[in-house]
Amino acid sequence: MKPAIIATLKNQTVFDRMQELADKAHAALLKAPQNAQQIASQFSLDFVNVPAYAPGAPIAQLGNDPQFGAAIQTMKPGEISDVMQASNKLAVVVVTGVRPFPSRRTS
Repeated sequence: MKPAIIATLKNQTVFDRMQELADKAHAALLKAPQNAQQIASQFSLDFVNVPAYAPGAPIAQLGNDPQFGAAIQTMKPGEISDVMQASNKLAVVVVTGVRPFPSRRTS
């Protein structure tokens, strides 16, 4: 086989395994969201606690990934995200606080 085909097959296999892992973790999170940190550990996911999310601000461990920012903006404190992919890892995020956009002062 050509090296490009082999590389494509390897990438697809890795993607399939990550998707299977994400699906299993998501099912476990739906059953027991209060155990999100333990579930993340069980499935070797990054567990990211966001104590004070500010829209547009980078997220510790994840940077400024637009996928995470968009998902987190719709979350309420205490909610747990779906399993999401950040570069080469999977993560689950819990938001424990949200800082609103700074208000603009008009004179």
